[in-house]
Amino acid sequence: MRYYIVSLDQREVHVPVIANLYQTIPVMEFFKGETWKIPFRSLLQVKNCGWEPRYLKLLFSPFPLIHESLLSVFEAYGCNYIQKQMIFLDTAFRKSELYYLIMFRQVKGKIIEGDLVICNRREVADLDVFYLMDRQKCLLICSLAIIESLLWEGVTGIQLKPVEIREEVS
Repeated sequence: MRYYIVSLDQREVHVPVIANLYQTIPVMEFFKGETWKIPFRSLLQVKNCGWEPRYLKLLFSPFPLIHESLLSVFEAYGCNYIQKQMIFLDTAFRKSELYYLIMFRQVKGKIIEGDLVICNRREVADLDVFYLMDRQKCLLICSLAIIESLLWEGVTGIQLKPVEIREEVS
């Protein structure tokens, strides 16, 4: 299966900035795999930074968030895992947007030379989407089939980087 790292396009600088994110969401619990400590629904206040934020369908910091309009894409691939609602409240521009933190499988591994993923291959076999946890960094890795479906749904502002998955050697 062909996989890609999905990340924010570096030219996208006007994404929403959340005020007091680390005080509102226990972000470290996500990285520890203790996602039950993250509330089912969180209200996140968007900071007024002097520009109107672009609410892209995929956001990536500190972990990937999926806009409600994309849930059907992931569910079509059987990725209907536990979901945590993140409601962005933008009082400056009188908007609210609903995103989801979806608990895809977290795989421990590392990236070498930018395009080589070293992890347990059996752990990702037949997965269309997973998180690669490399230290305190979370990367969203998707199969080509999901990427095509996301692009069909009009996802913009992302960067795709093909990766090769190799077996971890002890």
